[in-house]
Amino acid sequence: MDKVTFERTLARLAQLLSSDEKIRSGAAGVEFSAMFEVTDLGVKLYLGFTGKEVVASVGEPPAPPTVELGMESGTFDAMFTGEIDAMSAAMSGDMSFSGDAGPAMALQDLMEEFVRCYKQAKSEQV
Repeated sequence: MDKVTFERTLARLAQLLSSDEKIRSGAAGVEFSAMFEVTDLGVKLYLGFTGKEVVASVGEPPAPPTVELGMESGTFDAMFTGEIDAMSAAMSGDMSFSGDAGPAMALQDLMEEFVRCYKQAKSEQV
């Protein structure tokens, strides 16, 4: 996927994540933020969980995130299509992270919903 299509996909994903009721209810009470940096394309996706809402956007985060994750676009795509999990990506060296990844574990149960939203965003770019 080229950079423009990938950015459009992430922008749509951000909209879907911010408004998805299943994700909002599943993340209730979670206070955590993450920045995904897609290293080969120079694109960033910010996800913030405030306990009540989900805030997602493409670009620089509004505040320093709890955890920063770096990976190439192929790894991001594989994670968000459910082909690999984050732990496998980190263990294989395909994903780097810094900060406190602990709170992210509370969101593992929502991965199916993240995958659903990403697949929808991706399919809309075709």
